[in-house]
Amino acid sequence: MQPHDCYINALAFDVLGSHLYAGDAAGAIQEYSVDLSGSCPEPIKKLRSSDDVAGAPIAQLLLHPGAHHLLVLTKRHRLVALDVKMLVVARTFREVRCSSHPLKAAISPGGCGVVMATCKQIQGRCIHLVVCDSVQGRHCMH
Repeated sequence: MQPHDCYINALAFDVLGSHLYAGDAAGAIQEYSVDLSGSCPEPIKKLRSSDDVAGAPIAQLLLHPGAHHLLVLTKRHRLVALDVKMLVVARTFREVRCSSHPLKAAISPGGCGVVMATCKQIQGRCIHLVVCDSVQGRHCMH
């Protein structure tokens, strides 16, 4: 297995567990094939990489339920969807800024929405929530 050039910040498996995506501190995303059956001499093998978000450290990776897109959230609050077949940016979502706390993202179970929220809580309440349409990539609710 070929290592990343810097620290890995985020990992995501596909639904079958046969592909692993890793995002690092330099913004590189690598795809690996995974075979943990014991019959393969190299259980984790690098397939390809993407530098489409290079320069922005990866904070989170989420595989869309339809398995066609890999959502990438950078530490600079950029959210993009990579086409899994080509491993290139297919869509960019509206940037959300939070200068004091990191953002986290989640995909709705049906895959039609992306929710981003800050981690800061005030009296147990989330102070910032954004919902985006994951199909069109547009901002829906703030």
